[in-house]
Amino acid sequence: MTQIRNVQNYIDDANEYLRVSALEFDAGDDRQGAEKLYGAACAAVEAVSLLNDWPCGRHRLMKRNVRRLRDLHGEAIFTEGFLAAEKFHAHFFHNIMEDYEIAEDRLVVDEFVERMLELAGQAG
Repeated sequence: MTQIRNVQNYIDDANEYLRVSALEFDAGDDRQGAEKLYGAACAAVEAVSLLNDWPCGRHRLMKRNVRRLRDLHGEAIFTEGFLAAEKFHAHFFHNIMEDYEIAEDRLVVDEFVERMLELAGQAG
């Protein structure tokens, strides 16, 4: 049986991934924390995309939608936040980020996810 995901499912996922990410980072597992943070960003993009009836589900489409949001709202956080989230995804696989990058970019991704959830009308 196929489960149809709705906006609230993605909002719930984004909030849960944020929560678990913080726990992973606090425990010293920056690679797992990074992947959960990336997951939070993707879930937030899915929520807003679904709400706006924009195609999503693929990375390329998520990037297109965050650029669309940047253009619609005039806020750089959309593209900056998603780019930072992509760095965390790469860090999970390749362990490429320095501690200072993790600290700085976590704030950017957190702000991005919070803004996305505001657009979805359901911030955490």
